[in-house]
Amino acid sequence: MGTEITYYCTLSDGIHARPAGHIARVCNTYKADIVWQNMRTGIKGNAKNALSLVATDTLCGDKSQITLDGPDSSSAAAALTELLPRLPD
Repeated sequence: MGTEITYYCTLSDGIHARPAGHIARVCNTYKADIVWQNMRTGIKGNAKNALSLVATDTLCGDKSQITLDGPDSSSAAAALTELLPRLPD
């Protein structure tokens, strides 16, 4: 069964290389499939790939839906929930 997280971007420059790298590193420690969707643009990206995250064009103020599906999706969701408010700008 999958898990979902809603994230509102507070980073002044949005999700660019630095925060995307942090997200991808955390996501890659889990087996779950993790999909990041920018609700403004509708663009989906693989949260385990920094370039794919940057390509979602997530800007400050954007709402994103993160869908996690796999055996460790709950643990991955907990790690992301802890990481997202602390992302470097």
